[in-house]
Amino acid sequence: MIDRIDEELEDDLEEAGMAPDDYGFIIDHEGNLKAVYLPDDAPAKHPKNVQKILKMFGVQDVGQIDDPTIH
Repeated sequence: MIDRIDEELEDDLEEAGMAPDDYGFIIDHEGNLKAVYLPDDAPAKHPKNVQKILKMFGVQDVGQIDDPTIH
């Protein structure tokens, strides 16, 4: 379910204005969660809106994702 984003896409995200402490979600054309971008120093408890988005995709705990980070 979660794909790792390569360095080239990470560079594109930075150029698009994504900051190191931002969260991001990549969703495919069918509405499936493909990738989650988490800050390197993400807090143990994520902001409520981030928790809601994760819950929509059946993720109750980010720790249950094998490789959630993009950078």
